[in-house]
Amino acid sequence: MHMAFNPKQFHKKILELAEINLFSVETIYKKTPVPIIALKKKASIENAPYVYISAGIHGDEPAGPWVIEKLLRESFFNDQINWQLIPMLNPTGLELGTRENADGVDLNRDYKAGTTKEVAAHLKWLKKQSGLDYDLMITLHEDWESPGFYCYTIIPKGRGQILVDIFEAVKNISPINLSEEIEGAKARGGFIIHDLETFDKVLNDWQNWPEAFFLIKNNPGTLHFTFETASEQPLQQRINTHCAAIEAVIQEIT
Repeated sequence: MHMAFNPKQFHKKILELAEINLFSVETIYKKTPVPIIALKKKASIENAPYVYISAGIHGDEPAGPWVIEKLLRESFFNDQINWQLIPMLNPTGLELGTRENADGVDLNRDYKAGTTKEVAAHLKWLKKQSGLDYDLMITLHEDWESPGFYCYTIIPKGRGQILVDIFEAVKNISPINLSEEIEGAKARGGFIIHDLETFDKVLNDWQNWPEAFFLIKNNPGTLHFTFETASEQPLQQRINTHCAAIEAVIQEIT
């Protein structure tokens, strides 16, 4: 059952926490119940990693936005990393509790064509960041059909320990989906692992790109994760699961 999500209240809270945590705020798109914004924070040290985290592209998946709120509240985003956070990519969908936006479009299938105003604005913002060398990009999602946590990932060779760390961090908070096939893809231990060589074919075959496809195409040497929590679990459990996975990955790159 959908729990009411108030974008205006959430937006106000995020702005307050952004100021406390010394983030700057950029407006990506104005014309929704509240603006779609990006929070940015520069590291205080040289050669610090660049990390991008986005949430809330599906309006029936509210855990992601609350993850960013929780981590801001807990001062998780320190000055040892260059942070870019997008807490709420689909305010109209979150307000309605629908996967799609208010026009009935799944924004997470529009990152090749960029026909929706929200995604077109996000793509424009992302292209402005194109000179940055990201170390890590994370998109936060939920799955109404999954019995537990799972993850889509592209990781460079030799970085497999990071999957062990995520598994260990999550397993005591949430069940993990151990199916050998998830969403039509081969999975192992809760992870759907792609490599860049075979993923090029996926990019060419798919016309309706999710956000992650665009990020991977334009940042091929970066660690990529799409974290999926099980929507049937209580909201706080889903939030805690995402937080544990994020914390495990951040520890691995710092």
